[in-house]
Amino acid sequence: LSPSSAASDVYKRQVYFRIIGGTYDGNKNQQTSDSYGIDIEEPSGFDCHSLIAYVTVRNVRGHGIYANNVRRVLLFGSIIANNSKCGVYSTDNHMDIVANYIVYNGQDGVGGKHYHNLICNNIIAYNQGNGIGSEGFAIEHTKIVNNLLYHNDYRGILVTGSENIISQNICERNGWHGIQISGSRNTVTSNICISNARLSSGERDGIRVHDSGKYNIICDNICYDDGANTQRYGIAETGAGEDYNYILNNVCMNNAVGAIYVAGAHSIVKYNVGFVTENSGTATMLAGETSVSVAHGLAGTPTVVTLGAKGNLGALWWSANSTHITIYCSSAPTSDTEVTWHAEYEP
Repeated sequence: LSPSSAASDVYKRQVYFRIIGGTYDGNKNQQTSDSYGIDIEEPSGFDCHSLIAYVTVRNVRGHGIYANNVRRVLLFGSIIANNSKCGVYSTDNHMDIVANYIVYNGQDGVGGKHYHNLICNNIIAYNQGNGIGSEGFAIEHTKIVNNLLYHNDYRGILVTGSENIISQNICERNGWHGIQISGSRNTVTSNICISNARLSSGERDGIRVHDSGKYNIICDNICYDDGANTQRYGIAETGAGEDYNYILNNVCMNNAVGAIYVAGAHSIVKYNVGFVTENSGTATMLAGETSVSVAHGLAGTPTVVTLGAKGNLGALWWSANSTHITIYCSSAPTSDTEVTWHAEYEP
């Protein structure tokens, strides 16, 4: 399609190309300067749409695949391994990365900037940086779904940006956090984070919200340590301005320090296994007594307690600490009397 000069600011030439199959071995140990295994650049005035499928790119002294300012790239079914820098590196691209094996690279498995992308069904492991994401580069409006990320030296997934969906990934035994969110309005759901912080025992978490991240939804995840005793918290806000996050319906068990750490005064934390925020039960006020203590089982000191009595105890009130509620009455019963309680903890 060749536009007229009058329309050239609106319509660009469409270019479509495919690289299907083949092996590129960069022989990096014999090279004296950096290069790329596959280098895709979009020239001015063109929209490039490319498919790279069923290739093997290995042993490159540099990035395995490098895409610069390209309209749309699909990388599918390929092996990207043992390159000196990132396995796949993108700058300002719409790049979909689907069903690849990205392993043993010298920096991040999938690095650079990503906008409006799909990163799914990949195995990304044993890279010397993050599995997905690079320090200082944004990922926004992207779906990161159903990837297996393990034994990467830094994070399994690093998202610095907003409006992403991170779902159904397994992040296991990465060196730092399983998933780190440094941004706002992201949805993090149905992921499994197992025994991360392999190289920083007790210092990093299954899922971490960082850099003043707000309005993130973190729900239905499983974050646990299977005995390695390395993963600090299942889920944690770091305390550097994170707030207004929704942390709901997660399972956080057997982590080295605790289940969930909440820093934001307005973050909502409810219905998580391993971090109980609501509980109820009964206690028995013995005849002639005016107080009774009962364990509440909450993750912290209750902020709200509602009481009821199955008998005449007069006025009821309470005090609490991190483990127990003490219930008081103004009129000692003449026989043992049951008291009902419902307690809530708001971090």
